[in-house]
Amino acid sequence: DEKVPLQKQIRTQERVLAMAREGLPVDPVALKLQEGRRKGANDEALETVCARMEENVRAAHRYMEKAKEAGGTPGDGDAERRRTAEMAKHMLNGLGQGDMDQLQERARDRLRDGSCTTEDLTVAAEATVKLRAMGIERERAGRVAGEALQYGYSAQEMRQFSWMVMTAKTHGGPQNDVLYTLERGIRNQHQLAEMVRE
Repeated sequence: DEKVPLQKQIRTQERVLAMAREGLPVDPVALKLQEGRRKGANDEALETVCARMEENVRAAHRYMEKAKEAGGTPGDGDAERRRTAEMAKHMLNGLGQGDMDQLQERARDRLRDGSCTTEDLTVAAEATVKLRAMGIERERAGRVAGEALQYGYSAQEMRQFSWMVMTAKTHGGPQNDVLYTLERGIRNQHQLAEMVRE
């Protein structure tokens, strides 16, 4: 029956239009749809993945709004839509609500004083997902990214430490040693900052 695939395509288009009207980023859903079509996925699978991505975009949007309400410094409208889209992709790649809550809890003091940006939160989520993808256990990946966020690491610095661990893994180096050094450095930097304040 040709009506069924057409109805599913129309539902997906309606989903994207509704998101656009709400000011949500539509790229994650549109890109998943294009990717699925390129791979020859059936209409049911396309609808399922698009619905899941829409749920992730909405959850990411709620998370980012919650962070801004807590004091997180937002970027302009386009930057915020990009960050929401990035956060939704991280969720699709395994970042859970508990992970997001842990990052926000770690950033609590920085959110209160306005020194934490929504970009910092997004990159900490990215670091968590990337570290896990490199084989770092879930708890440790979240702790490393969360501590870096908590102790004032910038988005750029968090990207660099993910890159360092990835480089060690790519070149067959002692990935665990690099991660241990990073963990120690994050804590030492915090301890030094505390001593300076006293």
